[in-house]
Amino acid sequence: MKESLCPIFFGRFLLNWDMSEMKSNMLLGFLVWKIQKEEANRKVSALVLELGNAQREIGELKKLRSEDAKANERVVGIYAAQEQVWLTERKKLRQHIGALMQELRILATKKDKSISELLQSLKEKESDLQSKDKTIEEETQKSNNLEEELKRAKSVAEELRAELALALQQKEQSLSMVQKLSMDIVKVKKDMEQKDQILSAMLRKSKLDASEKQMLLKELKLCKSKRKQAELETERWKLLSDPRHEKPSSLRNFLPKHVNSKLDVIPSGKGLLLDEILQSNVCVKDPYLFSPTAIDNYSGEDHEKPLAEAEQLENWVRSAAAAAFDQRHHHLEIDAFAEQLRAKDEKLEAFRWRLLSMEMESKRLRSHFAAMDQEASHLRQEKMRLESLLSNREAELDSLKQLLNNNSSRDAPDFPQEKGIIGDTVPSNADINNPATWKMNLHALGVSCKIKMLKQKLLMLERLTGKQAQFEKDNDSVRLNIQGFYLFMSVLNKQLSRYESLQEKIDDLCRCLHESEADTTTERLGSGRRKEETKKLEHFLDETFQLQRYMVATGQKLVEIQRKIGSVFVGVFREVDDRPDSLFDMKRFADNVRALFKEVQRGLEVRIVRIIGGLEGALACDGITLLRT
Repeated sequence: MKESLCPIFFGRFLLNWDMSEMKSNMLLGFLVWKIQKEEANRKVSALVLELGNAQREIGELKKLRSEDAKANERVVGIYAAQEQVWLTERKKLRQHIGALMQELRILATKKDKSISELLQSLKEKESDLQSKDKTIEEETQKSNNLEEELKRAKSVAEELRAELALALQQKEQSLSMVQKLSMDIVKVKKDMEQKDQILSAMLRKSKLDASEKQMLLKELKLCKSKRKQAELETERWKLLSDPRHEKPSSLRNFLPKHVNSKLDVIPSGKGLLLDEILQSNVCVKDPYLFSPTAIDNYSGEDHEKPLAEAEQLENWVRSAAAAAFDQRHHHLEIDAFAEQLRAKDEKLEAFRWRLLSMEMESKRLRSHFAAMDQEASHLRQEKMRLESLLSNREAELDSLKQLLNNNSSRDAPDFPQEKGIIGDTVPSNADINNPATWKMNLHALGVSCKIKMLKQKLLMLERLTGKQAQFEKDNDSVRLNIQGFYLFMSVLNKQLSRYESLQEKIDDLCRCLHESEADTTTERLGSGRRKEETKKLEHFLDETFQLQRYMVATGQKLVEIQRKIGSVFVGVFREVDDRPDSLFDMKRFADNVRALFKEVQRGLEVRIVRIIGGLEGALACDGITLLRT
C-alpha cells in the first residue's frame, strides 16, 4: 500500500508544479522511489518474517479459535439450558402472578367485607356507648336512690335510737318497780309466815273447840231436861207461898221467853250462831249451874238464886254471840288477805312477763341497730365504689369517643391508603386488647356489689322470719309454710353460688388474657401474631362460648325462680306477721330482690359478650394483617 501510494502522491504533487520543474521532480521522485524501494525491500523481508510469525500466530489462533468454539458451544449449551430454565421459571412466575392477582381480588372482596364488618362493629360500639350512657344514667339514679335510702336509714336509725333510749328508761323504771315488788314480796312472805302461824294456832284451837262442842251438846240436852224441872219447881214454889209467888212466876215467865228469844236467833242466823256458840271458848263458866245437883239443891231458902242464874245464862249467850261474830269477822279477814295475796301474785307475774318482753324488745332493737349500722357502712362503701366507677366510665367514654372520631375521619379509596388504614387500625386493636378491656371486672358493672347486697338481704330475711316464727311454734300451717320458705331460700342461695362461680371463671379468663397480652409487643402487633398466640385466642374464645352457654342455662333457672319470689316471700310474711301496722313492706322487698337478680344476670351476660367481641375483633385484625403481609 505504501509503494503504490507514494508515487501517486508525488505524481499528483508534481503535476501542480510547472513543467520546468517536472524533470527535476521526476529525478527526485525516482530517487525517492529508489530509496523507497530499498526501504520496501527491507520492509518486505521484515514483512516476510512478520508474515511467518503471523502465520504461526494464525495457526495458534486457529487452534485457540477451535478451542474457543468448543468452549462457546459448551457455553451456548449451558446458556440454552439456563434459558430453558428461565422460560419455565417465567411461566411459573406468570402463573404465580395470576394467582396473586386472584388473591388480590379475593383480598379486595374480603377487604370490603371487613370494612363493612368494621362499620357494623363501629355501629355496635356506638350502640354500646349509648347503652353505657344509659347504664351510667341508671347508676347515677341508683346512687341517688342509695343516698336517699341512706338518709332514710339514718332517720330511721335516729328514731330507733330514741326508741332505744325510751326503752332503756322504761327498763330502768321496770327494774325499780321490780325492786319495789321484790321488797313487797319479802314483806308479803313475812306476813304469810305470820298468818300461817296464826292459822296453825286457829286449827289447833278448832280441834279443841270440837271436843268442847261435844261436851256442850251433852250439857244442852241436860239444860233442856232441867228447864222442864225448873218450870215444875217454880209452879211448886208458887203453891208453897203466896208472897213469893210473883218472883218465881216472873222468873218462870222470864226464863222461857228469854231462852226462846235467844234460841229463835239460831234459825235466823242459818245455823251459824249455834255452831259458833258450840265452838266458842266461853262455853260454860260454871258447869254446876245446869247440873242436876244444883236443881235438886234449889230450895225456897234462897229465892234470889234463879234470877242470878238467868242473868248468868243471858251473859253466857251474849258472850257466845260476840265470840261467834269475832270468829266470822276473822274468817272474812283471812279470805280478804288470801285474795290480796292472789292479786299480788298476779301482778308479779304480769310484771315478770312485761320485763321479759322488754328484754326481748331491747335485744331485737340492738340487733336491728347493728344491722342498720352495717347497712349504712355498706352503703357508704358502695357510694364510693359507684363514684370511682362513674369516673372510670367517663374516662372510658372519652377514649371511645376519641377512637370513634379517629375511625370516622379515616377513609380508604385505594390500596396504598389501605396500608395506612391497617397501620392505623393496629393501635385500635391494641386498644381492644388492652388489659383494662380484658379485665372488665365485676366492680365495673356493679355485679359483685349486687351479689353482696343479695346475700345481706337474704340473710336479713332469714333472721327476721326465724325470730318471728319462734313465737308461733304451735301452729302447724305456719311451720309448714316456713319449711317451704327455707327450701326456697336454699334454691336462691344455690343460684347465688352459680353467679359466684361464673364470676370466678370470668376473672380467671381475664387474668389469662391479660398475661397473654402482656407477652406481646408493639412490633408483634404491627406484624401480626404468631400461630401459637392465635391458637391461644381461639382456645379462650371456645372457653368464653362455654361460659355463655352456662350463663344461658343459669338465666333459664332464674326465670323459674323469679316467678316464685313474690308469692313465697309475701305468703310467709303474712303467715308470720299479721300486724296491719307492720313497717316492713315484703312486696317491695321481693321486687328489689328480683331486680337485683336481673341486674346480676345482665351484668355477667354483658361482660361475656364484651370478651367475645374483643377476641373476635383481635382475631379478625390478625387475619387482615397476615393477608396484607
